[in-house]
Amino acid sequence: MFLPRPIAAVKAAASAEVARGGRIEASFRVLDSSGAPVDALLPVEIRVYDAAGRELDGAGYTCAVGGTAKVSLLTNLDDAPGDYRIVCRDRASGLTDTVTVRRAKKSWWKCLFK
Repeated sequence: MFLPRPIAAVKAAASAEVARGGRIEASFRVLDSSGAPVDALLPVEIRVYDAAGRELDGAGYTCAVGGTAKVSLLTNLDDAPGDYRIVCRDRASGLTDTVTVRRAKKSWWKCLFK
């Protein structure tokens, strides 16, 4: 891939906490050597794992338009207790970043009756 500046980093961000059965909102930026998002269409791989290492549905491949990608994934009520781990990999450079989302301590039935 020919770019004016090389890809230098992948930065991931996500909501700090999610309720069981709630939605994780995450975004990823592919940055060049000046720290700006890469102005290109880049293939990225996004994987979301629960505390037991099981992958959530909805993760996979997408395109970072202008160096930015956003995903919204629904968690399951039966996910293992603990934090979620979100891994983003830029397929063009191979660079990755990981972010952790804490699962709220609410009981699952309270999530159903908001």
